[in-house]
Amino acid sequence: MKQSQKIQIDSNEYVLLQKVAQLLRKEPGKKYPLRFFVLLTGLNRTKLDVLFQAVYGMPIKQYQLQYRLHLAKIKLSSTYLPVKAIALECGFGNGKYFYQYFKKKTGLTPGTYRQLYRRPKKG
Repeated sequence: MKQSQKIQIDSNEYVLLQKVAQLLRKEPGKKYPLRFFVLLTGLNRTKLDVLFQAVYGMPIKQYQLQYRLHLAKIKLSSTYLPVKAIALECGFGNGKYFYQYFKKKTGLTPGTYRQLYRRPKKG
């Protein structure tokens, strides 16, 4: 598909895509196979991929990882949970992968990010 082509999305498809995104945000640690979303939406795999990317600007897997990273940043800056616990809570399978992914995407280690962006305790 050429980038210049416009993708038509009807309101029913848009609602289905929103359900996919909401589910990913509701349960960020859960590993969903793409087939699950195909069954959930009734869209074929290709159409689901194309429409999701058109609406959210990225594939489903990247959206999920980006949301997990977003949650991790919030937890690093607002809690005193150990980094490994945050990694697991946010759906990263292990601390090492989380550390590598976090550093690749932010340029900082999780610990450095926490030091720079931790919000002071109130009280």
